[in-house]
Amino acid sequence: MADRAPLTLKQRVFGAGIWTLAGHGLGTVIRLVSNLVMTRLLVPEMFGVMAIVLTITMILGMFSDLGLLQNIVQSPRGEEPEFLDTAWVIQIARGFALGACMLPLSAGLHFAGLAGLLPATSAYASPELPLVIAIFALSPVISGFQSTKVATASSEPPSMSDPAIVSSSSTIASMASFVQPSTKTDSCRSARCCCGSSAR
Repeated sequence: MADRAPLTLKQRVFGAGIWTLAGHGLGTVIRLVSNLVMTRLLVPEMFGVMAIVLTITMILGMFSDLGLLQNIVQSPRGEEPEFLDTAWVIQIARGFALGACMLPLSAGLHFAGLAGLLPATSAYASPELPLVIAIFALSPVISGFQSTKVATASSEPPSMSDPAIVSSSSTIASMASFVQPSTKTDSCRSARCCCGSSAR
């Protein structure tokens, strides 16, 4: 059996583009479905709280982006252990810095709510918001320990398995995020039922 002819650069770029689009498409569909499910699981107040927390996390992450991934991919030293270790340490330090920024914000919202500086009907006045922000402060800290192998792997052309990996990880993350909201919703509904029964 004759060996297959090696792919040309054009074929490799075209194939990588297809798999990249497929991975992004699958991830977008899974996120859309998970958001629709979350709107059913979360009470309206908690959905607003989660939207605020995710927005804060995204804004802080974007403004503090150091371009470590791009530097690892483009640098000629991107495969050297010393270079990767330095980037990893900087990434960890950035994660701790982001977490440290979110904690004072959480405390500020808590005391602002106690002082009545926030509108009572606003989601910013929710008593759960400071606690959720403080919990989410762990997210950038944990993400900071992500291996630099992810950056070095991204320099390779996407393969057929990439969309499957993206869809699997997104599905697992979505399923894990459904557990706590469903418990919270059930407890809220039980509390409302109890209050209604006592009122009668």
